[in-house]
Amino acid sequence: MTATVTLRQIRPDYLSLELNGVNVAGTSKELIGTQKLQGHIPLLIHANPKRVLHIGFGSGGTAWAVSRHPVESITIAEISPEVLEISNARLGVVNHGVLRDPRVHAEINDGRNFVLATPEKFDVILSDSIHPRYAGNGSLYTRDYFELCKRRLNPGGVISIGCRCIR
Repeated sequence: MTATVTLRQIRPDYLSLELNGVNVAGTSKELIGTQKLQGHIPLLIHANPKRVLHIGFGSGGTAWAVSRHPVESITIAEISPEVLEISNARLGVVNHGVLRDPRVHAEINDGRNFVLATPEKFDVILSDSIHPRYAGNGSLYTRDYFELCKRRLNPGGVISIGCRCIR
């Protein structure tokens, strides 16, 4: 087990996906809008994205936005299988069942370790709103990590790191 994963009903129209008591995703309009931007912008910047690595699934809105593009593959590195299970079962309003898309392959793995170990190359690598102040996330904001990502990019590749700050 990597975290305690909770889905809380905050309001009738807002479910909050939480890891160890910290909101990481949900169904609020603001979060859904952020997830769409995190998925679409890097793919619009790249001239011809085919292979995408997406670190941190959350509620799946970013992965769904990526799936709207004519990419060949979307690899998701998610450390918590419970996040995938809950998001798939309860957050379809956000992810539209993207895990059933045949182009999507989910790896249960820490994002940094996946990038370190995989021999694969990608056109776009994106991390979905993983805040650096929470335990275990700091390794996704180091020079070493960015160098690892750079080595996994095809020529002309794009790295996008999303970070949502909450006061």
